[in-house]
Amino acid sequence: MAVPASGALPGSEVAQAAVSRFQLPLRAWSRVTDRYGATNRGPGRIHGGIDLALEGLSRSPVYSACTGTVAVTDYSSAYGYHVIVDCGDGWSTLYAHLSQVLVRPGDAVNNDVVLGITGSSGFSTGEHLHFEIRWQDTPVNPEDYLDFKIPPGTPLSDGPLWFPGAGGGTKPAPAAPTATPTPTETPTPTNTPTVTPTPTITPTPTWTPTPTPTPRPPTRTPTPLPRAY
Repeated sequence: MAVPASGALPGSEVAQAAVSRFQLPLRAWSRVTDRYGATNRGPGRIHGGIDLALEGLSRSPVYSACTGTVAVTDYSSAYGYHVIVDCGDGWSTLYAHLSQVLVRPGDAVNNDVVLGITGSSGFSTGEHLHFEIRWQDTPVNPEDYLDFKIPPGTPLSDGPLWFPGAGGGTKPAPAAPTATPTPTETPTPTNTPTVTPTPTITPTPTWTPTPTPTPRPPTRTPTPLPRAY
């Protein structure tokens, strides 16, 4: 957004070659609030792009100002949600303070492709589009390449860093998570223990051994006496 006041500009032959490369990023806007070169960014720094206010045109589609490839989609405290498009041959364009980004890095784009929706994210106090044209990563004056219909005599800045409209310079807070209702706790029933009756012990019968009979001495067979013949 703010660049050193000594930022280099491309040579005249490079600038001439780029005139037909770019197209307007918005189909309509209410007015220009800050132009390239405004010095209300602090000592030794200037505004590095052009700010297009959107009173009555809230949430407008933002189109790619060149044919190229999406190089960056990101969020920063200064630019908020923003997109950078690589336009080729050392040129790129930046679109800042978006409320939504609708492309991804690597997407091929042209002036019919919507990159995102205008908003007031990042360092912004109202809805507007901050637009930059860069040559070898250095912002240059977009008015050298595009006609923003700025009346003659319009100052570089219409005042302090303030843009009419709702919104603030903060990153949109994520939606609060929906609270999960706490289920009604069902008390755990106390189980009444089932009394198991003590089994009656059947007595083990006492084993009575069968008495072993006492052996009787064998009956002697009498020896026969000799007989007389």
